[in-house]
Amino acid sequence: MLVRPAHQPAPARPRSSGTTPVLQLPPAFCAFYSLLQAGYQAYAALHVDPETAEDLVADTFGHLATYWPTVVARPYPTAYAWQLLTARLDILTNRRARAAALQDDSVLLRHTLRYSADAIALLTGQEPARITTLLAAARRKHHAAA
Repeated sequence: MLVRPAHQPAPARPRSSGTTPVLQLPPAFCAFYSLLQAGYQAYAALHVDPETAEDLVADTFGHLATYWPTVVARPYPTAYAWQLLTARLDILTNRRARAAALQDDSVLLRHTLRYSADAIALLTGQEPARITTLLAAARRKHHAAA
């Protein structure tokens, strides 16, 4: 299921009982989508072509919408959404599991897309202090290697 709540037209009234039902997304999901979609799209587009990135992000949010009650019952729904997105991207690009995946992603989001540590924390579902620590460790590692 592809989901793009921000672009949905107003629901049409069914003309007969044989028409497809209109999908009503919970307001909390729409807010979740609005908060994360652009960042997820930008991140995915760094790894695959823009059309594939759009489909990947839409499919990821489709999954999240389908299982929304289970998603919001998790302790960290945004962290789950990020893990789902990156796992699907890993499969799509044949990327291996990475021990320092969150650190690598944080560095990419910070230095390529110019997101702040707070914005990265929001996208990945992590505490800002953890992202700041990961970025500082990556900076130290980079300076030590130089």
